[in-house]
Amino acid sequence: MRKPRTSLKLLKYMEPVATFRAGEAIFREGEHGKSMYLVKAGNVELRILDRVVETLEPGDILGEMALLDDEPRSA
Repeated sequence: MRKPRTSLKLLKYMEPVATFRAGEAIFREGEHGKSMYLVKAGNVELRILDRVVETLEPGDILGEMALLDDEPRSA
């Protein structure tokens, strides 16, 4: 069963828009974060200790825990 996707309508509320190249890290495990991201196009691999634990697709979000707590990034 596929998980529900976040509505791409959220994009109109998100600024600024960041663009990343294939293979470029958006953030790294252990970094301090203050932003979350919504995948608009392409796929994003979430890695822990350089092992892929999940692949995100358009409509998925990542980094949202940075908005809820002041802990380092977990992946």
